Amino acid sequence: MIAGELILACMLDVVLGDPRWLPHPVRLMGRVITWYDGCVRRAAHGPSGEQAAGIALALGLPAFTYAAGWLAIELAGRAHVMLGAVVWVVLAWTTIAARDLSDHALAVQLALDQGALARARQALAQIVGRDTDQL
Repeated sequence: MIAGELILACMLDVVLGDPRWLPHPVRLMGRVITWYDGCVRRAAHGPSGEQAAGIALALGLPAFTYAAGWLAIELAGRAHVMLGAVVWVVLAWTTIAARDLSDHALAVQLALDQGALARARQALAQIVGRDTDQL
């Protein structure tokens, strides 16, 4: 059944893309990283403290994200098998986001082709999680 769910998630991504109104797991992870970074910079003492915090984040965030997704699917599946499948599809669809990435990459390319560097930087900022003003 996983193959069917994955195909459906990919189809949703191609047809609907990544609607801004729908929470996106990667955006949520970005917010967590920003929050965590602020906390670490205030609490860590020196480069070794920051390095340890970075390692903890690099290991902890993917583990927590996996566990949260697994738990959501498991609990939904216990309520009803189809509800578990729906949660799986929605999580997969919003995580794939291939159409959204393609749309943003095309916007960067179009701006560059037109020589609009500022617009290309703005479009690039939709893809990367950093300041693009100096690129």
